Amino acid sequence: CERFAPPEVAGGRILLATATGQLWEIDAASGASDRRVQFPQALPVEPGPFTGSGVVYQPGTHSHLYALAADSLECVEVYYLGHRAGTVAVPPVAALNHLFVAENAGPDYSLLHVLAADAKGLKLQKPAEVEPIRMAGHVVTPLLQVRNRVMAVTNLGEARVIEVDPANAKKPAKVVGSLVKTASQPIPSHALFEYAQLWLGSDRFVGYDVQASRSQINRRWIKHEQEPFVAPLHQIGKTVFHARRRRGSSGISVTAAKMEDGAQIWRTDVAVPIVAVVGDAERRQVTAISGLGDLFRVA
Repeated sequence: CERFAPPEVAGGRILLATATGQLWEIDAASGASDRRVQFPQALPVEPGPFTGSGVVYQPGTHSHLYALAADSLECVEVYYLGHRAGTVAVPPVAALNHLFVAENAGPDYSLLHVLAADAKGLKLQKPAEVEPIRMAGHVVTPLLQVRNRVMAVTNLGEARVIEVDPANAKKPAKVVGSLVKTASQPIPSHALFEYAQLWLGSDRFVGYDVQASRSQINRRWIKHEQEPFVAPLHQIGKTVFHARRRRGSSGISVTAAKMEDGAQIWRTDVAVPIVAVVGDAERRQVTAISGLGDLFRVA
């Protein structure tokens, strides 16, 4: 059975990377697939998002990063990143002709590589005075990019916000906000990022302000402590939607909350098992009780 990375969708096209080293292009309107590219190695993640330079970046399972022409998927450059097999778990992102690639380089740490490109998105190279940014834990949830900033968070809760200044050729990327690790054991951290604000859902839900002038990320509020978040955060307007397992519950709570303070707007509990069923033949009804104490009667 063929294994696929999550689809990358842009411009009416869908790109699918496979474990057998194929990149499929699918028309989003018709579902037709007229173009497939075979790579010399497996593709562990989807390609990075389409950029204005017309280049798509596809990590291989080890060693190499491939730059493809977005219109034809022709390979136009291969960059030797040097990563080991299985150490790139999320696609790269680009900001102002700078590419960010997260490598889970060690058993308990990751490296965020910063690569400079020319105006066409090619000639990738490491800037003279920019070393890979080391973080505690592994990057297993996607990097986020807003304008000239990129945010990365690890499964130990450590986070960095990096700002790109292309006018500074020697040191075009600098960290403008940091969070030290908050977990002793790995747990996925799901994030939303809005340039100067950050929301993280891991074993709690926290809202932060990014204060670049002080190189700080300051906590504004915290909700749902010791309640693991099980899915990515989603945003519509000023509302964030999240899914978590509440303390003492065997089900999943899907919640809409205000982004400004995390306050709950509504909550729906799903996948809660039934713990008791009682039949009443005289009334011709069945009564069921869920694990959360909800009562249901079916006549």
